[in-house]
Amino acid sequence: MCGLLLLLLVFVDWSLGESWRSLLVGFLSMLASFVFVTVFTRALLDEGRARTALDEAHQRLREYAAQIETMATIAERNRLAREIHDNVGHYLTSINIQLAAARALLEKNPVQAGSAIEKAQVLTREGLGQIRGSVAALRTLPTENRSLLEALADLVRETQNAGIAVTLSLLGTLPQLSSQVKFTLYRIAQEGLTNARKHAQTGRIELILDCTNESLMKLGVKDDGVGAISTTEGFGLLGARERVQALDGQLRTVSKPGEGFLLEVELPI
Repeated sequence: MCGLLLLLLVFVDWSLGESWRSLLVGFLSMLASFVFVTVFTRALLDEGRARTALDEAHQRLREYAAQIETMATIAERNRLAREIHDNVGHYLTSINIQLAAARALLEKNPVQAGSAIEKAQVLTREGLGQIRGSVAALRTLPTENRSLLEALADLVRETQNAGIAVTLSLLGTLPQLSSQVKFTLYRIAQEGLTNARKHAQTGRIELILDCTNESLMKLGVKDDGVGAISTTEGFGLLGARERVQALDGQLRTVSKPGEGFLLEVELPI
């Protein structure tokens, strides 16, 4: 086909001579101009579309960044709320128990009532120390630079000082734990002890740390109190559940009226 076209052009050129060459040059110039304008226009359109797409992408990135910032703010707010509940609520509960005991003993046994008031004063000073150092406490974990067992032993001691019998049992050998798992188990134990002291009317609490499964850590807080009639979770248990779910763990509560309350947590390690 190209050969036939070339022969045709040579024949026409030979027939028409100089006039044909002028016409052909003009036609080719016009064709080149048309091609240039078409290509240039398409390039401008492509550049415009690319710039529009880039602007839209930047806008989406700004929106995503704003959403992430909002989510981070909410997460930090929830974390602070949990920390305030766990720290301040723990001490206020202990103080309230001691003052209630002092009031009950005031007439029959003033000596024991005075002892309960002294314990409440000690707890008040400790609580004030926690509040004054709240910023540092939020940055420094209670389980930092010590084992989980040592941190749990301190919780048990504080509860025993409030006049409640508590036992701490370790099943198996405590493995090396990540800081997140260790801190979460500590907070769950703290919430379980605080919850039992506030609501259970209990005389005995068992804190059990089960390390017999190589891939799973279990922690249970069990009391022999009155049990729970309602299954509605307060802020403390809700915060505990959020902590556990963040580590792909499970939290369950078991309670019947008159049969005590069990808070049990399983965390993968």
